[in-house]
Amino acid sequence: MNNEEIKQQEDWLYSEIVKDHFFNPRNYLAEEKYEADGFGTAGSPVCGDLMKVWIKVDSEKNKIIECKWQTFGCASAIASTSMMSVMVTENGGMILEEAKKLSAEKIMTRLGGLPDNKIHCSVLGHLALRNAIDDYQKKQDILKGAENIFILKNKIEENSGVSTLEFIPAEKEVFDFKAGQFALFQILNEKFSGSHGKAYTIINLPGENFLAITVKRAGEFSNALCDLKIGDKVKITGPFGNFYPAELNTNDIVFLAGGICITPFYAIIKDFYKRKINKKVTLIYSNRNKEDIIFLKELREISEKWENLKIVYILTREKEKISHIDEYERMNIKIIKKYLGDLSKKDYFIGGRLDFVADIKEQLKNAAVEPGRIKIEAF
Repeated sequence: MNNEEIKQQEDWLYSEIVKDHFFNPRNYLAEEKYEADGFGTAGSPVCGDLMKVWIKVDSEKNKIIECKWQTFGCASAIASTSMMSVMVTENGGMILEEAKKLSAEKIMTRLGGLPDNKIHCSVLGHLALRNAIDDYQKKQDILKGAENIFILKNKIEENSGVSTLEFIPAEKEVFDFKAGQFALFQILNEKFSGSHGKAYTIINLPGENFLAITVKRAGEFSNALCDLKIGDKVKITGPFGNFYPAELNTNDIVFLAGGICITPFYAIIKDFYKRKINKKVTLIYSNRNKEDIIFLKELREISEKWENLKIVYILTREKEKISHIDEYERMNIKIIKKYLGDLSKKDYFIGGRLDFVADIKEQLKNAAVEPGRIKIEAF
């Protein structure tokens, strides 16, 4: 059927404006070779109309400056999508928020009306437009958050269940942070797309243009982090936390750590050593077995070079005596007093599982340590 025959058959159905947009569609995209800022589709399974919409946006003015489309459907579908493209680009372009509110009724009003049986399945261009705007805005969110996207550059197996992961920023530089602070890590894949991520302590020094964390396999998310491959991307947000000794007072520092929760203390000790902070630091570090000890070599090297640091190692499930291990029972106030002597004029930082932290805190309070001198972080 040629255009003249279609025109004769449709005269009784459509207004002159509809027929004009059908026979002379505006902003139609003949080929899909078009660099758009946003792309969206919409379709009706009832009558088979399929809408495709491409937009270009003036990001400074937040306006649509071009709107291209393709519609495979009836005269109503073609005319309504053509009119929609005119409405969102005329007068310098429509603001995105206004364009997202564009309705089928507004489009039909501009067209001079449509047959009732054509409204719901043919006027779908505004829905494709909304999807195109959503696509553009999602891309903008990614670009704005590019400073939070990091790439895995190195992986170190600390022991059979613990890995240290080093990430470099995809763009710009690493955000500022203090030793002992943590960040929120999100895995960028379909499986964890709805996850808010999890918090991990940053273990490298401030000022370095990468972020490192040490992760223990203890669940689905931590397993997935440990299984990342070099080049994989994550989103890192932070920093957070204030688990850090005050440098202005003269109190000695005591770190009481259980297992993987050594991470903030390791970061702070490295930072203190690098900056030659004049504080006495005692680390009492408890693990189940010798294989569980993390950063053994690194901490021993620091303690050998820095006289302000003393380390006490505890193993709770090891039967044989080991040269560098000091105690073989659960951490308790007796052990703490043995290596500290006077418990006053010291600030205590406890990191570990919730039950570990609660138990040690209670023992310190019972030993007359002021509650204000005790800070905790449960993992």
